[in-house]
Amino acid sequence: MRHGAGFAAVLKEAGFAVEECWISLSLDDAGIIRWLSALPRPVALMTTNDEIGWKMVHLCQEAGLKVPDDCAVVGVDNDPVV
Repeated sequence: MRHGAGFAAVLKEAGFAVEECWISLSLDDAGIIRWLSALPRPVALMTTNDEIGWKMVHLCQEAGLKVPDDCAVVGVDNDPVV
């Protein structure tokens, strides 16, 4: 099972709709901003760590989204440095 597929499988099993394009492991900053600017916009992002989560907060702002009003961002490693 490829990285991210397990996450999608658990969400689907719990009854959530999941589009493959919602799970990305390789977009650059410009690609992420394009994705955040497209419709429908995401209402939440989950990242694999807090450092990437912090970066996503800044990219959301560059895309014109207000965090957390327009889009919530979650990092999962509880990094005390961030």
